[in-house]
Amino acid sequence: MAQIHENLSFIVQDELFINMATAHKGWITKGFDQNRGFVGLGWKFNKMATGEIGYMNQLINRPWSARPDQMEHNLIVNLFLTL
Repeated sequence: MAQIHENLSFIVQDELFINMATAHKGWITKGFDQNRGFVGLGWKFNKMATGEIGYMNQLINRPWSARPDQMEHNLIVNLFLTL
């Protein structure tokens, strides 16, 4: 996260999910499960509220399925409240 302005931030985030071992319909899968990459902006409204908006790309690995891997393109809006 990089501070652009006193209340505005640029956010880059990546989450990598790894299976240790998963049983699914007779298949045992290990390794890469999914990846979520996010790029967006955050705005701090006050001490208690922060909002974020941005783009998330999610790739889901499906080694156990006849269907291809799934890729999703998402508009994400978050509101974080600190009490």
